[in-house]
Amino acid sequence: MPLDFYWIKLQNRNEYWRHGSVCEDYSKILCPILLIGGLADLYNSSIFRLMNKLKYENYELFGCPTVKLNLSSNTNYGLICVRLCMIDEKSSSSILISRGILELTHYKSHEHPQLLNIDEIFNVEIILSGICVCIPAGSRLRLALSTSYWPIVWPAPQLSTLTIYFNELSSCTLTLPCLNEKYSTRNDFDLPEICQGIPKNDLRDSSINRFRIFDEISEIITLKINEDCGSTEYPDGLI
Repeated sequence: MPLDFYWIKLQNRNEYWRHGSVCEDYSKILCPILLIGGLADLYNSSIFRLMNKLKYENYELFGCPTVKLNLSSNTNYGLICVRLCMIDEKSSSSILISRGILELTHYKSHEHPQLLNIDEIFNVEIILSGICVCIPAGSRLRLALSTSYWPIVWPAPQLSTLTIYFNELSSCTLTLPCLNEKYSTRNDFDLPEICQGIPKNDLRDSSINRFRIFDEISEIITLKINEDCGSTEYPDGLI
């Protein structure tokens, strides 16, 4: 059975998700662990547009940024995607450094989601993915908010308009985790030990392409992804 069958069927936090989650009991980890993750990995938090000018010095971030917002929705549903980006001073290019996504019916509990009350103002805290990055002096930070993140996130059942309120329940804030003296910044680690790889024969290179199709009559947008993981032959004959 494909894994996505269970992922779609079990959308709330329950025993299926808890049984493999280390956050249920960190004390069960009895040995040192080295975790490596990439920014595109939605599970990288196991590791660690509003503008703010960084004028004078580099800014070192280590941990999970958080964003607090006062919101309301014009439907019983809603989704908020928060992206923290660095704007390069010279090229003005936007570089994603952290993101957080919250299905708003889950803002009180992932195990027992509740429909939103239409047009009722509520306060949410979105925890972004863990980061360890040095922002160069002169760069800017951009906080981008959106109500969808397709195809990374499945859309809400209804199209919703979210309204942000300032100075209603509490302040809308972005909190950045600064690297400080309580964290080790040593750089004298030995080179990693790497085992010798097994010989293999690449039979076909991997490839991927995406097509975005817009039907102007029905106004339906179709995203078609063709992904070929390639083909590799190993010494035991497995392909």
